[in-house]
Amino acid sequence: MTNHLQPLDEQNADDKPLSRAQRLAIETKPREMPPSAGEATSNGQAPKSASRSGSHAHEMNKRIRDLVREQENALYSASPNTVLQNTASSKQQSVANEESSTRSSSSSSWEDIADEVTAAQARRNRGLATGAMRGASVGSAQTEVSAPRWLPSPTVPRAISCPPFAPDTPLHEALQGEEKQCDVHGTHYLVSRNAKDYDQAFGDLSKRLNRVLESESFPVLSGASVEDLLFVDIETTGLSSSVPLFLVGALRLDGEPRLDLFLARDLPEERALLAAFGELAEGKTLVTFNGKSFDWPYIEGRSRAHRLTPAKPRAHFDLLHHARRHWKHSLPDCKLQTLELYLCGRTRVDDVAGREIPRTYHEFARTHAENGTGAHLMSPILHHNALDILTMAELLCVMTENPK
Repeated sequence: MTNHLQPLDEQNADDKPLSRAQRLAIETKPREMPPSAGEATSNGQAPKSASRSGSHAHEMNKRIRDLVREQENALYSASPNTVLQNTASSKQQSVANEESSTRSSSSSSWEDIADEVTAAQARRNRGLATGAMRGASVGSAQTEVSAPRWLPSPTVPRAISCPPFAPDTPLHEALQGEEKQCDVHGTHYLVSRNAKDYDQAFGDLSKRLNRVLESESFPVLSGASVEDLLFVDIETTGLSSSVPLFLVGALRLDGEPRLDLFLARDLPEERALLAAFGELAEGKTLVTFNGKSFDWPYIEGRSRAHRLTPAKPRAHFDLLHHARRHWKHSLPDCKLQTLELYLCGRTRVDDVAGREIPRTYHEFARTHAENGTGAHLMSPILHHNALDILTMAELLCVMTENPK
């Protein structure tokens, strides 16, 4: 019996050898089977149809080899310099991408990652339920944004800016705080101001929050009074409680709304800061934004690092979980400043980015140790922390006043 489909190694022996992958691609091509013994003609020749099929398969194999050879010749004929340049360019781009990814991950703050899951969900749907487009800029004071249906739309947000200070301004003159002695734990710096000093709109927070508690909308707040609430936010030198924190802000409402900012001007003052804040937080109902996952575990970890007994609050209300439940389908994301823009109608001018705060604090600590200045570095951080806390209080009111 004559085999009309010769092995590839025996076809055109003078042709250039094929690689293993090329041989596999050719050999797996569908091809006609040779005629069986019963199908042979009386003179021992295969039928004409089988002969034509074998010739066709042989021709197709030859054409495929020719195409592969042309591509290889084109590659080998390219200038060596061109190949090297392309390879080097690809390597440089890969290194740049890795460095960019490393910088992004190392400089992220908890504010940048707290809402990662919600942001990923938001990107899957470009259209907002409110009619706005996702990805709209939220940084400009003049940007028009579409708010939820129960707010006037479009909304032009009010801008709140941090007052600037000259680099040589003394700290106590700019921040208007005072040094506090905390028993045997040392000293820390306390800035205590009325909420209206940051914006007049915060003057009625006590009345609004009292209506929140009367509505009994949140079981965790059941039985609490306005005086029991303590809104808390922290600023740290990293994302793990193995490194110090340097600022704890707390909004209390025993009387007019008042912000207490506990500051460590250098890292040794952290112990006194934590001790003073612990006395204030004992037995309170905490209100935080991602505080169950970050702020409060961080405070407890740092307290134990200094062999202090952490405060025991009465309850803990985390606004982030409720914000996602309310607005994850109608806003671009549920980051605090996004909620501040869309729901409170407010934005910030020249606000310090969360990822820049650790570096800025270390620069402040060095400057303050050298000549007692650094207010131009610390003032934006204090302002950032204060607005975060005041926004939390306003968001709690909005959740009750406009539950849908």
